[in-house]
Amino acid sequence: MSSKKSSVTFWLSQLEEHLKRERYSPQAVQRGTVVARDFLTYLDKQRIAVESVEPADVTLYLGDALRLYQRRHEHTPKSLHAPKSFQWWRYSHTTSINMLLRLMRGHWPPPLPPVFHRDVCEGYDKWMDDLRGLPLETRSGRCAEARRFLSWLGEGASQQKLLNITVKDVDAYMMLRANSQRRTTLKRRATDLRSFLRYLHATGQVGLDLGTAVITPRLYAFESIPSALRPEDIKAVLETTRKDLSRKGLRDYAVLMLLSSYGLRAGEVTAL
Repeated sequence: MSSKKSSVTFWLSQLEEHLKRERYSPQAVQRGTVVARDFLTYLDKQRIAVESVEPADVTLYLGDALRLYQRRHEHTPKSLHAPKSFQWWRYSHTTSINMLLRLMRGHWPPPLPPVFHRDVCEGYDKWMDDLRGLPLETRSGRCAEARRFLSWLGEGASQQKLLNITVKDVDAYMMLRANSQRRTTLKRRATDLRSFLRYLHATGQVGLDLGTAVITPRLYAFESIPSALRPEDIKAVLETTRKDLSRKGLRDYAVLMLLSSYGLRAGEVTAL
């Protein structure tokens, strides 16, 4: 964990120096490093290695970041100052992330996929939009998994050889994904792959419906919630909440103090 933190600190400092060399304003430098730090935290939670990040992962992160912004401020960036505020918010976040990835990987965006991969994924995206009406965020995530699967197949992902993929191929790919995914994330990836395989079968690009061969891990209610918080975690939450002096922040701090110091239950706090 300490080595990972030191790596994050190193790359954030590299980004900060790069922004200063490019003569960005102090505010832009600070904003850029904050965005980069949040993006690296997101990748860590999703267990996505920097080396395997795709443009779709950046799109998914921006969606999460926007929802978090709306919860915190109770409005979108567009409603702050001008009609183009939202475009500026997205541009500033994307620019910071692109700079970070170029520093860490040496090049970004990644090279264009083979024409066949691109054609398959474009058809898949259109199929999800036209026939199933899925939102852009869902389609982006599923197309990203489709590209990973096609890249993993290598030479097998050609129009002729795609017909010959087997259950053994699907199992091998899912075993590889399982080595770097949490169970909750792996379940989502399995659902994405199953959808892609069903599309391939529905459009005649594979002979069998291999979607039925994708087994998702069983998830249990509340399994991701720890049974108890460590004292240092509670202290960190209280210290962070205490800095918010708004009415909402004061309320949150009071609630957390009642829970942590007096051991009140949720129902008792609600009654108060």
